[in-house]
Amino acid sequence: MEPLALEAARLEDLRVAAVAGRIEADLDLGLHAEVTGELEGLVVEHPSRERLWRLLVLALYRDERQADALAAYRRAREMLAGELGLEPGEELRRLELAVLRQEVPAPTAARHNLPAPLTSFVDREQALARLERLLGQARLVTLTGTGGVGKTRLAVEAAARVLQRFPDGVWLADLASVADSGLVAAQVMEALGVRQAGDIPVMEALRFRLRSADLLLVLDNCEHVVDACAMLAGELLRSSPRLRVLATSREPLGVVGEVTYLVQPLDLRPPDLANAQASVSPAVRLFFDRGSAARGGESAATVAAAERICRKLDGLPLAIELAAARLATLSAAEVEAHLADRFRFLAYRRPAAHPRHQALQAAMDWSYELLAAQERRAFGELSVFAGTFGLEQVAEVCGGSDQAAALELIDRLAAKSLVVVEPAENGTRYRLLETVRQYAADCLATAGGAEAARLRHALAFLRLAEREHGLAVLSKEHDNFRAALEWSLYAGDQTGPRLARALGGFWLARGLLQEGREWLARALAQRPSDRKLRAGLLRLLGTVLFEVGDLNGAEAVLSDGLEVATAADAFAEQARIQVQLTEIHKIHNLPGASGAGALEECHAAIAVLQAEDDLEGLADAWLLSGALRFHRGEWPVDKEALERAIAYARQSGNHRAGMIASHMLGSTFVMLPVPADAAVDRVEELLQAVRLEPWAEAGQLLSLSLLYAYAGRIADARAAIARSRAMFTRFGAELGLAYGTFPASAIEQIAGDPAAAERYLREGYEAFRTMGSRRYRGHVAARLAEVLYAQGRLDEAQQMTEEAQVANAHSDARIQVQWQSTRARIFARRGQFVPARRLIAQAETLSSPTAWRLLKATVLTASAEVNLLAGTPDHAAADLRAALRIYDDRHVILLAEQVKAALADIASHPGH
Repeated sequence: MEPLALEAARLEDLRVAAVAGRIEADLDLGLHAEVTGELEGLVVEHPSRERLWRLLVLALYRDERQADALAAYRRAREMLAGELGLEPGEELRRLELAVLRQEVPAPTAARHNLPAPLTSFVDREQALARLERLLGQARLVTLTGTGGVGKTRLAVEAAARVLQRFPDGVWLADLASVADSGLVAAQVMEALGVRQAGDIPVMEALRFRLRSADLLLVLDNCEHVVDACAMLAGELLRSSPRLRVLATSREPLGVVGEVTYLVQPLDLRPPDLANAQASVSPAVRLFFDRGSAARGGESAATVAAAERICRKLDGLPLAIELAAARLATLSAAEVEAHLADRFRFLAYRRPAAHPRHQALQAAMDWSYELLAAQERRAFGELSVFAGTFGLEQVAEVCGGSDQAAALELIDRLAAKSLVVVEPAENGTRYRLLETVRQYAADCLATAGGAEAARLRHALAFLRLAEREHGLAVLSKEHDNFRAALEWSLYAGDQTGPRLARALGGFWLARGLLQEGREWLARALAQRPSDRKLRAGLLRLLGTVLFEVGDLNGAEAVLSDGLEVATAADAFAEQARIQVQLTEIHKIHNLPGASGAGALEECHAAIAVLQAEDDLEGLADAWLLSGALRFHRGEWPVDKEALERAIAYARQSGNHRAGMIASHMLGSTFVMLPVPADAAVDRVEELLQAVRLEPWAEAGQLLSLSLLYAYAGRIADARAAIARSRAMFTRFGAELGLAYGTFPASAIEQIAGDPAAAERYLREGYEAFRTMGSRRYRGHVAARLAEVLYAQGRLDEAQQMTEEAQVANAHSDARIQVQWQSTRARIFARRGQFVPARRLIAQAETLSSPTAWRLLKATVLTASAEVNLLAGTPDHAAADLRAALRIYDDRHVILLAEQVKAALADIASHPGH
């Protein structure tokens, strides 16, 4: 027996060491609260193991229980001294000192989006170890198995175990709510935070993001979109050599190189060991855990009884949990007894599956057959919802618009665990588990009511989209909007085009440009007979194309829309489309588009929209009026127009107009003669007001970033512009991203890095060239000339001034002043002082009527350089002092310092 005892002791040592290693990994993942109780038991069982004491002290400290951590250390020291006559080891003593000084290092956190567990996980150590090995050997591992066996939970736990193995993180894409296989890639893109730019296809964006990434992608719930998942996984694995994919599905994906892992039911101990060691059985531990929860933390069964129940249920986690829930009203013996009459038992308040029906389909069949006729009908109709849903829509789809009846149905189905309830302060949400939803959909199809239910679903969400303007409310229903659009457009029902029109503002406000573009195009492909509806769809599609930077495409679509609206006598639509076309013509820099003619068109549209009482359109029209005045330098005259735009936007729910107007209002503070620090405070207030509107936040950050630079806060400026650009990139908003190169380059110019400024401007130049925007391309050329001159590249700089001059043939005072000032400097460098001074005089004339004093400072600094090179340092100093007064008044710190340095240089070289 002695050799056996020695071997048993050795194995026990290895087990404890393995447990300690696993707990250390849990602590690294921040699971200190979850392991504290386990460690308390371990130190009692193994009091002489310092490693366990050290882990306990560490867990308590990280759980913000410093006093308990120190008390645990004292217990360890007393035990070691009393039992072994030893002092704690050096490692444990160092930890005590770190706790006293509060210098215990935080756990290292890997990048991931794995959900925090809401319930305990019964360890499947062998399965987890096997998966860890497979993820090191194979690039695609798919967990298969029957519904309710725990594929998702096992995948999440396995992914958490290997977090540190993947430098670029572990990312979970939950596909359960994706009703259309065409949206699988978009869902993965969202999970990965991939930024899609303009017209780049989703798969291309994913391939670019993952081309060199060393990460694990978890694709969860693939079975209903298995072909799309197989295609996506195959393409990404072929183009991304360090990518690993872990999938969960009822069936393999069928991709070359795929390794499938069948998830088995929870382990059960042999019958002869049930009384001795069944407490460590994963199945019994799960039963005890869930049973304790049902009884408020009290023990609900003996080990032997739990072992028998779990064995009868074949270790299926879902079946065990349903049985354990019965412990709220029954004893373990009674639960076990009811398993003999399984179908009657499933008719109780909390249904449970028969243990021999391991397939979830069979369990669902029995549950469904025990529903009353009204419950069956409602259960099937709930399958048309995607993701979560609210009670109001349940009433419209399933309850004949009677919310009381709908609540009763939901309550009864939730009591039978067929509906998941998700309480929230802003309204309780409900959902069906994906496998349950699929079963319900099959039942609905068999009963023959699928088309009618889907029509009611589409109409319910059409009514919601037409009356509701809150982004938070609409965002919650995004999955249902997608499902309603998919069905109605596929079925050819006119609800689809109407819903697409109603959601246009939502897509624009949230920056969902690619998705909106696809839905609007599909809606127009239906060729709706209502010409006013068609004109509205064309207007929205044109606006989306404008935002993604396809100005030519936008103009063509809007022109078509104008023809349709005119033929339909849709005066409000005509006016709104004309406003959009005027804005495009302004960006294209067509004759009259930036002057009085454009304003006249804009105010003519305002008159029509007021007569039609179109508040949403008035927000767009007043926005354009403010923008035209803003770009003409009419500050603060533009402020009234922008404030009107914001007011109409709030009344009508035109979030896009409100967001852009808010941004331009912030930009006004860049132009006005207000100290930069005071302007920062005001724009930060505007930013705070749009924190929940990402599109508006991205725009507001453009103004704030430049003001930060004026105030000398370069680090804040760079962080703000980077955040804004990241958001525009995520939206696929090419126009906003290109426009952001202006403040980005200005920040680098102020910081004294013209090379970095040039990189931004080159990016903007190419973007505006691709869009076909003459006006903005001319603006970029004027700015490029300035930074090229600062780098001593005079020929290139002059070429850019010439391009700016040609592009600005139809007058923008700011652009003219910029290229004239730079060209004057170039001429002066070449000794051509007569044309240089002529250009300075022209620039001074143009800048004098404007309210933007910083533009005048630009001319003054250029004039100073011309005078200095011409040998009139006194005139140069006078120009610099005038510029310095402007910079000091605006508190533009870094530019003021540059002018002071130039003045000091003149003073130190009086004969210069």
